[in-house]
Amino acid sequence: MVAEVGSAPGGTEVDSHQWLLRSNQDTRSAACHSARTFERARSGLQPVLHWQHLTADTERLLGDDHPDTLTSRNNLATSYQQAGRTPEAIVLLERVTADRERILGPDHPDTLVSRGNLASSYWQAGRIAKAIVLQERVLTDRESILGHNHPDTLVSRGNLASSYWQAGRTAEAIVLQERVLTDRESILGHNHPDTLTSRANLAVSYWQAGRTDGALDLLRSVVEGRARVLGSVHPDTVMSRAGLAAVLTLRGRAVMPGDTVGAWRDAAGAVGPYLSGDPATYGPVLAEAYGLAAAVLDADGQPEAAADFRSRALQAAGTALPPQPDHDTGGRSL
Repeated sequence: MVAEVGSAPGGTEVDSHQWLLRSNQDTRSAACHSARTFERARSGLQPVLHWQHLTADTERLLGDDHPDTLTSRNNLATSYQQAGRTPEAIVLLERVTADRERILGPDHPDTLVSRGNLASSYWQAGRIAKAIVLQERVLTDRESILGHNHPDTLVSRGNLASSYWQAGRTAEAIVLQERVLTDRESILGHNHPDTLTSRANLAVSYWQAGRTDGALDLLRSVVEGRARVLGSVHPDTVMSRAGLAAVLTLRGRAVMPGDTVGAWRDAAGAVGPYLSGDPATYGPVLAEAYGLAAAVLDADGQPEAAADFRSRALQAAGTALPPQPDHDTGGRSL
């Protein structure tokens, strides 16, 4: 039996911290983004080859319409998405979704998985309107079939909220995110990784809605929770710190225009532990932290100092260790 794998932001609720970091992107070089894209492509190479071979084998041995073949095809599409090969993922997921609707029925759990993964690929391709249509359908079906508090239902509700947020429908996103957070705190506990992700996403929506104090309270809680549960060097913890630094820097620029020392002091308080870390380990967060410093210095009219920090950002991004290949995961969560 072939295990189903989901896709981000379908497999787990998408973490919106990167939006906070992109708020300062005007003062960063595109080289940082290119480096991350290259690393993502490398990390996805091994799973793609694995699922290509397995899909070919199941098609040959079991036939095109066998459930295990459809699962392998779904997982191949997911590996495409995780490797950044979104157009290929969409073509394959459209086929898998249609096949599962025909063979298993429109309400079968596996059909819902494929439909949700297709919505995820639409989301990744920037086709937000199409993603929302599918996500609304998946959420309605899961609430009816699995129940309102089933973990997969909560994932679907969180992903729909992320799409609402991406489409600028912040008020609707906040309503869903507050519900997901309350449910996860009740069902999973306040410090479960999924609960922390929901709290982080709600913080970003609060920030976008101008509710700065609420956003900062939630982000500080996320940083503390992830450091305690995942460890201070876990990538999610590091990203949370950088996200908090971004909010503090942006708020400092708005509240204290021209006060470089005040704004950067707050930001450095969030990412400070990593500014002296090993660049090979902390390359990405160092790049983000130096990018934040450059943004503040630019806003303060200090272009030479800003250029120095941008140079450090590029150097930090270039010395990051190559990531390890992703490993296939079991389970049927979307």
